Amino acid sequence: MKLLSNNLITALIVFFINIMTLFCQEVNKCPTKYQSENISENGINFIRLTSNSIVTDVKYDSIQSFSENLIRIKLNDKWGFVDNSGTIIIEPKYDYISDIGESLASIKFKSKYGFLDKSGKIIIEPKFNYASSFTEGLAVISINNKWGFIDKSGKIIIEPKFDYAENFNDGLAKIKLNEKWGFIDKSGELVIKPSLKEICDFKEGLLPIKSQDKFGFMDMLGKISIEPIFDEVGEFSEGYAKVRLNDKWGFINKSGSIVIKPQFENVHDFKEGLVAVESNYKWGFINKSGEFSIRPNFDIVRDFSGGLSSIYLNDKWGYINKTGKLIILPTYDAVFFFDEELGIFIIENKHGYLDKSGNIIIKPQFDRAYRFNDNIAVVEIKNKFGFIDKTGKVIITPQFDYAERFTEKLSIIKIQNKFGLLRHQTCE
Repeated sequence: MKLLSNNLITALIVFFINIMTLFCQEVNKCPTKYQSENISENGINFIRLTSNSIVTDVKYDSIQSFSENLIRIKLNDKWGFVDNSGTIIIEPKYDYISDIGESLASIKFKSKYGFLDKSGKIIIEPKFNYASSFTEGLAVISINNKWGFIDKSGKIIIEPKFDYAENFNDGLAKIKLNEKWGFIDKSGELVIKPSLKEICDFKEGLLPIKSQDKFGFMDMLGKISIEPIFDEVGEFSEGYAKVRLNDKWGFINKSGSIVIKPQFENVHDFKEGLVAVESNYKWGFINKSGEFSIRPNFDIVRDFSGGLSSIYLNDKWGYINKTGKLIILPTYDAVFFFDEELGIFIIENKHGYLDKSGNIIIKPQFDRAYRFNDNIAVVEIKNKFGFIDKTGKVIITPQFDYAERFTEKLSIIKIQNKFGLLRHQTCE
């Protein structure tokens, strides 16, 4: 009897080991190819994808951005939220719903806007003609075609008296009154009176302005800090702004002094201490002293990112470093910036991946290839989207009409005009 018990125990152990091994092999078997089935439940027609133990329902009219661990979904023309598991947290019953901003979302219900929290509880009743998401503790609202601001209790902090307003950024908000633009602070006081026909954002504390067809800069107190004497200006970047005088481009500092005299046909903005400039129809890079760090020998250059710049020479693309050394010879029809140490290249209309030394890691075989995120990239073959890992191994067979890169371990996919959420997978 004792021997029989031991044999039985041994047999059971072997049985469970085999079952677990089979299960693990199925879960991690790649590439994953989903079987699809048309389903009708509760009056909703959708597609159910299955592969081993993985089940994904593709049923939404739209899936939008991730915000504060919630995902906007649209079903039967109504908006709601699901969480990262796909569980509906806020039923899709609103005409519109914004991203979560500072723990609240703007909603539209019966032609009026209000706010709810992440549990779906109405915090501010729908009563506005429009309401934006909250930023810096305030939200833009519109009442009777006039715009103002409320706090998170729904109290009006800045009376609706403007023709238009935008969210606060660094303590200031753009407002429009009588076709002119200005800025207010959080008390509603005019910091810059509505006097500008055109407006952009402050960069590094300064705002480009236009006066009598000339350009200068204004500070955040509304004071003219750099007189409008230039034919054109750009925004400040790394302490310098590009300016144009007499059809030539140079650079000024924040005091308005010309630090690099206008002499170039075209220029970019400073990035990583260098700026691309065009001289005699060729592109190179100068430093902040105006000296050439990389001579203008290229037909096209892109700004430095991660210590590399992509360059175009004799109809081909490659990469240089900050000394101008060719790190990757210009042999490609197109190249793109690196993500997670791999960059996309194109040869003869096929996309592949290379590393920063120029080694081809994944040969060109895809009709389209996209950036890596969390070690997985979207690829496209014959108008179908799938996923690969950094070795080029197919994780999920191209089978979707559309797919986005993974965010928070989820990808938005599309099949037959319906959207679903696909969970991140790995192979062993």
